[in-house]
Amino acid sequence: MIIIQARSTSTRFPNKIMAKIGDKPMIKHVYDNVCDHGLTVVAVPFCDKVIPYLKGNGIPYFEGDEDDVLSRYYYCAKAYKAKWIWRITADCPLIDSAYLLALKRLCTKHVYFMENIGIDGQDIEGFPFCYLEDAYKMATDKYDREHVTPWMKRRVENDDSYHAEYIAHKIPFTAPKMSVDTPEDLERVRRIYDTVNH
Repeated sequence: MIIIQARSTSTRFPNKIMAKIGDKPMIKHVYDNVCDHGLTVVAVPFCDKVIPYLKGNGIPYFEGDEDDVLSRYYYCAKAYKAKWIWRITADCPLIDSAYLLALKRLCTKHVYFMENIGIDGQDIEGFPFCYLEDAYKMATDKYDREHVTPWMKRRVENDDSYHAEYIAHKIPFTAPKMSVDTPEDLERVRRIYDTVNH
């Protein structure tokens, strides 16, 4: 299962997920780029103002706590009976479908998989539901609740009884930032998108 983490209440760039890139909003780019690789659901805060757009475009969504993103992921995955979760954020409109497929071929149910290839905007994390459930039940730090995977990463790295492997790769070159945190990032991504599609 692919869960896209999204909210319209970003403090740095409010409603950025609805900013247009080409002819459609950023959230639609993210969804379209990954939805062919399995059940894809957008996890949003309760009553988020992006919900009418998701509903009107047939995009599955799940509502949960805005600040406790870990619980939002947990209840979303539980509702859909997911065994494995791929985490993607809605500020990565140029996320590579082929890249996600390659990662899916590497994982097993006993591996916590975090991929960091050094390209900001191609961030994908994968983990089995049992690890998410452990994090949901045991993580108490505010940072861990807001960011979903830090508790899992520490557990995998420090607890030999967890029977897991932490996998991370980094490419040996730099690439332009392709995630969107600010209006300036959005303009950069639009230029990249226009270059690739014209």
